[in-house]
Amino acid sequence: AEALAGINTATSLPYIGPECGACASCCPVSEALTWDRGKPRIDPGRCCGCAICREQCIADPKAIDVRSIHQQTGSMARDRSCNLHEV
Repeated sequence: AEALAGINTATSLPYIGPECGACASCCPVSEALTWDRGKPRIDPGRCCGCAICREQCIADPKAIDVRSIHQQTGSMARDRSCNLHEV
């Protein structure tokens, strides 16, 4: 994959106010998107950057940022594969 997703806590509804779960079950990669005490977390080691979670996000502006891994350095700039399965 060429990208990595991350939660923007400044716009994520579970971080700033009402509960939300719009993206909760959309991730095709096991354990890449998890929930901890009602708040979403993205594991950068598992995220394949497919942006499905961003598409499901109902916040405006979107609470999930997707960026190129080519802008990253070190361990984040490694190959990722989604290994997508039917959802």
